Amino acid sequence: ILAADVTVASASTFTIDAAVLDTPVVSVEFDLQDTDYYTSIRAVADRDHLRHAAETGGTTTTRNIGEAVDAIVAYLDDPSLHSRGRKRLEEAVVYRVDGKSAERLANFVLRSLGMAEMTTQSDSGQRLKL
Repeated sequence: ILAADVTVASASTFTIDAAVLDTPVVSVEFDLQDTDYYTSIRAVADRDHLRHAAETGGTTTTRNIGEAVDAIVAYLDDPSLHSRGRKRLEEAVVYRVDGKSAERLANFVLRSLGMAEMTTQSDSGQRLKL
């Protein structure tokens, strides 16, 4: 994602990863073939958590292939387009961007199993319980 000029995703939390890295996001909310609503990409995109993410202005939502191409071209022309929206998306849904989410998750699992937590060393050399 970091090396990408623009990302294209469909109803995915991948958009959050891209937003954290300030990489433009084109959200594809259309199907290439006719399908009923309940099995469509649109139905997935209409879920509350994904709709909330879209409302931050951090992505460009596209409803057809022409809109998707136009959005990609716009981001290639100006990667800073919607950068503030991507920051709002990050602030709205990301707890911390510190590279330690896997450790926090592992500790949650270990605590849930009644096992000892992992520890890590801070930049200052101090041992920290996560």
